[in-house]
Amino acid sequence: MELIGDMATKITDMCNGNKESNLDSTMDATLNDTMENMEADYSNKDSTKENEDNKVAASTLKKELICENIALHRHAWQRYPFHGTPWNATYAVDGRRSDLDPAGGQCAISADGKSIAEWRVDLGEVRNLHHVFIQYRTDNVAWDKNDYFKSRVLGFSIYVSNTTYRNDWRLCFKDNKYTRATIPNPISVTCVMHGRYVIYYNNRTHHPFPAGYSTYAFNDLCEVEVYGCLTLGYYGENCSTPCPENCKGGDCDIVDGTCVSCVPGYSGSIHAWQRYPFHGTPWNATYAVDGRRSDLAPAGGQCAISADDKSIAEWRVDLGKVRNLHHVFIQYRTDNVAWDENDYFKSRFLGFSIYVSNTIYRNDWRLCFKDNKYTRATIPNPISVTCVMHGRYVIYYNNRTHSPFPAGYSTYAFNDLCEVEVYGCLTLGYYGEKCSTPCPKNCKGGDCDIVDGTCISCVHGYTGSICNKVCNNNTYGPNCSMTCGHCLYLYGEKCNHVTGQCPRGCASGFQGDLCVESRDEFKNKTTVAWPTYNDYKKFDTTNLFLKEVIMIITGEPAVVCVDTFCSKTWMSPPLTFKARG
Repeated sequence: MELIGDMATKITDMCNGNKESNLDSTMDATLNDTMENMEADYSNKDSTKENEDNKVAASTLKKELICENIALHRHAWQRYPFHGTPWNATYAVDGRRSDLDPAGGQCAISADGKSIAEWRVDLGEVRNLHHVFIQYRTDNVAWDKNDYFKSRVLGFSIYVSNTTYRNDWRLCFKDNKYTRATIPNPISVTCVMHGRYVIYYNNRTHHPFPAGYSTYAFNDLCEVEVYGCLTLGYYGENCSTPCPENCKGGDCDIVDGTCVSCVPGYSGSIHAWQRYPFHGTPWNATYAVDGRRSDLAPAGGQCAISADDKSIAEWRVDLGKVRNLHHVFIQYRTDNVAWDENDYFKSRFLGFSIYVSNTIYRNDWRLCFKDNKYTRATIPNPISVTCVMHGRYVIYYNNRTHSPFPAGYSTYAFNDLCEVEVYGCLTLGYYGEKCSTPCPKNCKGGDCDIVDGTCISCVHGYTGSICNKVCNNNTYGPNCSMTCGHCLYLYGEKCNHVTGQCPRGCASGFQGDLCVESRDEFKNKTTVAWPTYNDYKKFDTTNLFLKEVIMIITGEPAVVCVDTFCSKTWMSPPLTFKARG
């Protein structure tokens, strides 16, 4: 989830001006106005993605404002620094972003002509993170679709890690949607994670690139600010609330305080929450998951009831961790009267949605069901909705934000949930009757469809419905979506189907872990193309340390590579070669 443009700047500047106090009335009013203006737009199918993102992020920051930039003046590093200039990596964490031109000495700039851009900040130790703010280079000109620097930021990723090793990186955000017309600057990306290193990464390694992308990758970072709690074990506004005592390692979610895991001997009960609870009553959110549905009137104390006169109704249950789901059962309030077309409570139920998510953030929600067909004459109660998905949170949502509403709909939105039951497998990695059949071994995370066992996705290097096929056709990696680099092949080998590493190193003219980077010293030189094994000629010579030679080279300078060693450029020597066998 990303907070973008002016709203990103506004909230970050609020934080920078109010590090020592809670929200003052001006900040509170600004955030409330923003949230109210965006609340209705979110539910409108024609609302913009920017409004949707800003509304959710503003809501989160309003609820639990995290204002400490824990990256300020920390040690930073970048791959391929621009040598001989003052544009080093630490300029991106110096707290300055008033001059967005390199000449201003406030930006970290990487070298030209590189296929990979990588920058990271070391937070000193593992921290509880909330969001990352990025101010990109503009050269102090308008940030519009004609600005060349927009092409450089497209496709960027943010990772969080406890080490500097790439295999340990965990993805926080990957841009796969922006264009030169839509990429914002600055941008704030929600990263509710724990980690020591925050990494900015971009690449231009596999042609063709999407339209509008630059040819090479760059950092061009004028400021990166990481917001979170400096000390583990705290969460909430100003990181002032201690995590629950039985959270393992004292570690909890920075927003809502839920434990990441529990100390041995403890486990969490199912936690439910609703927006706009009916205060002063016993109708709290947990009543919808107490296993009781014999009395469908609020007075019976078995229903979760939301406040009156609200345009949005939202309720969610936390399943404790990601589960393999099958269906959701809902018993709605009736006040113990007949459920017929004259029942007023039917009008409140119409138009509801069920979402599944791994986080509490609306941007991460995945739609399981949306009612757009029922009427007061046809909506059933109870209702069972198939949700073959994976997730930690199951969310009930309804709204009355954009009038006129369809015939028979209530004026306001309500929860009125007497019971919500979620059916599935308690443990990931199993499917079928009684969740007794293990998922195929190459399913990513051991995760598969709860009904037929097909993999949701595969571990790197495999494909197919049950992930039993090794990547081929010169591909590797996630979903076999990456193309092998310029490898040196002698015997019909392939690059590693998981990592993309070349079995014998790089073909002449290329270098790097994946053989995708050109070697500058090979430019403007003739290189020898390796033929098939059947074309090899073998010879003896005491003057060259070559075991196998493809052809006798005469005339022009050439570069010859055998295995992972490339010789210097050489002219055809005046030697007599004796062919063997």
